[in-house]
Amino acid sequence: MTEHAEEPPSWETSISNGLLPPERRALLALLRHRHYRRGEVVFHQGDPGETLHLVRQGHLKVVIPGETGEETVLTIVGPGEFFGELALLDGGPRSATVDAATPMKLLVIGHREFWELLNEAPPLAGKIMRALSERLRSAEAAVTA
Repeated sequence: MTEHAEEPPSWETSISNGLLPPERRALLALLRHRHYRRGEVVFHQGDPGETLHLVRQGHLKVVIPGETGEETVLTIVGPGEFFGELALLDGGPRSATVDAATPMKLLVIGHREFWELLNEAPPLAGKIMRALSERLRSAEAAVTA
């Protein structure tokens, strides 16, 4: 069952940290809880990108499946981090498969609500752009190393 998110005392993510109280309340009002067991797939590469996910608890793997069944692990995502933003921003399909490496507690926001929130809370857009820039620089460094 999906529920509205309530702010636990220690809740912080790279997106929510530093938002003004009205922006935080707007974000929290739109988030839904999702739980995944270890090994459960959150989404597959090629799926439609309809949600942004914030990790409250646990770790997950972002992988690209190979043609012969092997996986290339792109990154491990943990508490306070977010994922799934690329497909929301460009409208394309999911670029990787994401599965729970441990039991997961996620907060999820849908496509329409995400864009409404970006219009209402411009600092949120800046945080997402900075995170994407950091990920791109990290990917470039890995390729050139």
